[in-house]
Amino acid sequence: MQCYRLGTYRRAATTDNGGRHVAVMRFLSGEFFLDKKANGGTVVLKRSLWVTFLVYLVAFPLKVVTDPESVWGTLSLRGFLGDLHDTAPWAGAVFAGAYAAFYARFSSQWAYLAGLYNQILQAELAVEPDQKERIEVWWVGFIEDALELHLATKPMFAAVIRHLLTKPGVRKEFENGVPGGKWRLPELQIAVDAVAMETEKKWEAEVAKKGRKTTTSSSVPNLPT
Repeated sequence: MQCYRLGTYRRAATTDNGGRHVAVMRFLSGEFFLDKKANGGTVVLKRSLWVTFLVYLVAFPLKVVTDPESVWGTLSLRGFLGDLHDTAPWAGAVFAGAYAAFYARFSSQWAYLAGLYNQILQAELAVEPDQKERIEVWWVGFIEDALELHLATKPMFAAVIRHLLTKPGVRKEFENGVPGGKWRLPELQIAVDAVAMETEKKWEAEVAKKGRKTTTSSSVPNLPT
């Protein structure tokens, strides 16, 4: 099995069986929600609901089949609703556990990436000009970690990555040092540009909204005292 150095992580080329196992785990854990949206509160909620649904989908029939007093064999709406009522707390417990686990992981990944950014920035300010190439390699590792952690398109990190991609040395190192970098770089550029445009439109609308409120409030005549 061949391993590649990617930032502070290692990615391994897997066999077909390993690929199937990864696909199954992605499905069960709801990791596919991260394919189109960066990790965050919304994704954590979706993954928690998904895991709860899968666990309950297995646990409820098992309870019905193994409980001698259940509706199994004597199907009735009343009995079904009774079993549903009895097992509802299970769903709550599973959801709470899944949400806590997913959010804790997201929080630790966010803290790690933010800490890594600060470390690289401090190192960049301290190194000599002729050692900037080493920092560029480190920045590429930061970008790759952001991609691996599904945080590259969060507005805060996307702005940093977009700025880094304006540096020729970083772009060159990404293309040459990251597996598939030559093909991944254009996609990454499009993604962070889209986030920047979306963020800009959001703030533009927010400023316009505040401007209308200010205009409206200023046009209200003063009431007599």
